[in-house]
Amino acid sequence: MFLERLEACMEISNNLASFDATGHPVLPLNAGVSDQDRLPVGIQIVGRLHDDPGILQMAYAIERN
Repeated sequence: MFLERLEACMEISNNLASFDATGHPVLPLNAGVSDQDRLPVGIQIVGRLHDDPGILQMAYAIERN
């Protein structure tokens, strides 16, 4: 079970690598847990180049709801 979770975490970090290379701001957010197996679910907000304030505003709006 630990190895499965570790592999899932590694896959998540691979999803961010392309944005790190291009310089786009990315902010991952917790979106709760899955109904079936109670694993954490998340979303990623990706902004335009150098638009850090834009993704922070979006994250704030999501967290408020």
